[in-house]
Amino acid sequence: MSIICAADYNSNKPCCDQPIWGNDLENKCPKDKPICTGYIADKTWGKCVQKYKCITNKDGTTNCLESPNGKYNSLKECELDCKPKFSCDPISNICKYDQNGEFSNIIDCQKKCKPKYKCDQNNYVCVPDHNGNYQNISECSQECIAPLMIPNQNIKQNYLDKELANNTIISGSLNSETLRLNSTSIEFVVYTILAITFISLIGYYMVNNTNNTLTNIVAIIISLLIIFVITKYIYDNYNKAIKI
Repeated sequence: MSIICAADYNSNKPCCDQPIWGNDLENKCPKDKPICTGYIADKTWGKCVQKYKCITNKDGTTNCLESPNGKYNSLKECELDCKPKFSCDPISNICKYDQNGEFSNIIDCQKKCKPKYKCDQNNYVCVPDHNGNYQNISECSQECIAPLMIPNQNIKQNYLDKELANNTIISGSLNSETLRLNSTSIEFVVYTILAITFISLIGYYMVNNTNNTLTNIVAIIISLLIIFVITKYIYDNYNKAIKI
């Protein structure tokens, strides 16, 4: 049986933003149904209803219970809002019941509540971290790779200038040795040609001037000395070129 009313339980003014009308304030709701709804002054009496509150049980489930201090004016209103919520434990990455949680169902929570990873820049290994940049260890491992060379940030300009100067000196020395080697090779060819020419001339002289035996002997000795001097010179310079 419904109870007519014009005011809430223990209230001194009409409910529902209505003005005081006659003796209507004498009709207040009782304690067990403290809320008066639907009252219109001088037209319609209101009806007393029970308030409800949402409670969370130990296992995380929720229930709507009658309560004078509840914030819901009807059971339906309470049930629409009184649903279990979940939050993600950042340490264990497990979804837990939490009436103040950000997830309205366990499925959404489990999708987001997964361990994240970050790259340890000291050892270049992936480690679990709730605030990490990577959603899984595979993604982290692809990018968490030690560099082949860590640049030295403390190199000074003087050191660089000195290194450049040393490189220039080395390059100049190599060019000088190359020119020296080329010069020695040219000398070797020239003296070889001269030796062949002298031998050819002496051979021609001996074939065409056989009248004087003494003269031929002297010519042979001179030619042998010239060949020896040229050969020794060529040999010495050739050995120097090889050593260089």
